Amino acid sequence: MIFIKTLFSFVCIVFLFVALNSCFQNRKSAVSIAIISDIHLGDSRALEQDYAWFNKNKNSLISFLDSLGKRKDIKTLAIAGDLFDEWVSPIDVSAYPNYSASHKDFILDIKEANKEVIEAIAALKKGGIDIFYVNGNHDMLVDAQDIEAVFGKGIVSYCGDFFNSQAALGTFYDKDLKLIVEHGHRYDFFNAPYRQIFKDLNGNNAISILPPGFFAAKLSASASLSQEKGIKLEASKMEEIAKEFSALEKDNSKSRDTKLYAFAWNVTLDFLSIPQSRYKIRNIKTGIDYFEGLYSIEDFAPYLSNGALIDKRKIFKNIEKDWENTQKTNGIDGIKQPFIPLAKAILADGITSYFDDMARSQYFDNTNSGVRIVVFGHSHEAKLITHYADTPSKKSIYANSGTWIDNSKISRNYVIVNPDKKAGKIFVSVYQIDENGKTEILGEDFIQSGL
Repeated sequence: MIFIKTLFSFVCIVFLFVALNSCFQNRKSAVSIAIISDIHLGDSRALEQDYAWFNKNKNSLISFLDSLGKRKDIKTLAIAGDLFDEWVSPIDVSAYPNYSASHKDFILDIKEANKEVIEAIAALKKGGIDIFYVNGNHDMLVDAQDIEAVFGKGIVSYCGDFFNSQAALGTFYDKDLKLIVEHGHRYDFFNAPYRQIFKDLNGNNAISILPPGFFAAKLSASASLSQEKGIKLEASKMEEIAKEFSALEKDNSKSRDTKLYAFAWNVTLDFLSIPQSRYKIRNIKTGIDYFEGLYSIEDFAPYLSNGALIDKRKIFKNIEKDWENTQKTNGIDGIKQPFIPLAKAILADGITSYFDDMARSQYFDNTNSGVRIVVFGHSHEAKLITHYADTPSKKSIYANSGTWIDNSKISRNYVIVNPDKKAGKIFVSVYQIDENGKTEILGEDFIQSGL
């Protein structure tokens, strides 16, 4: 019996290694990796009704992909999440085209609506470039079968997560380049996969992994459609919010964590110009990942009203209390990779340095990781930050691959990781393509390679 258990364990380990090995870059020569993320391909309704985040930049992306295919040094393309968008639809539009549609139907609709982009990505494989995909938060329900249905068998490798076997997360790793690529949403409270069992509106038991960021995205989509110039939060207002949040952190009551979460929802809803009189109205269509029917804001969000905590949640009831356990489930061990304080994770999208901090604490300060280059997407903020250390061998680089959405101030971004064997260096460069097709470098640095 012991022998059988040992053999079974060995087989499982081998199987897991084989399953994840497609996301290890097997390096035959000093070739470069291109990294893009946050394209946010929408379905046909999103394009027809003009709430898709990606449309105007389509030709720029296709031109960029075509140019990659002509480069002899690029042999790998890593797509760091949010290639597809399952989240952005107004509150009066269900996530899928209709309630009888399956997730696969929805993904195939996105494929058809963005046929030229899908074909341009697939063409790279035919030209000898290996393509890897990892999940983002907006496409966390996409799995290996979906990727095969969109691109065909053997065209794009689906990357599971190295830290655990859960869905909704992915990691691309190149040992020789000391490189990790992931989307970054596992560190973001509002957008990290949250596995919960809940009673749906019909009183049935349901299991979902979608976090509250899904509902925030739907509310934001509706607000954007109703405002001609879009939504903007001034820097002075952000400073005021930070002070109020900091004061709330010092609250010693048992409800402090819920108050922090409620305050974040207050800020979000104020930002979207949604008055509290609308919080009770059950008018938010879902129809995705076991969320069925119509929800109100009160069904998923606690909030503060004249200083009093209002909490009538039907879903996400304990999400703030579960944050440490959620991190464990999502692959953060709390030792080598320290847990992230709730207050900091709630403010993730409002702190400019947050994901740079996560690269440092989760990888660079973790002496067991061996990672010296981290590339995230998620924040839509293309950047490069160098972390200097006592010795050149510990110098590290965090880069963000930005976005390709239409209305971002800095868009059409990509990262190139380029090993120079003769110089003994690995260069990391972040680029932007402007509206006229001109490529500009936003940041560049290198680490000692040891190749």
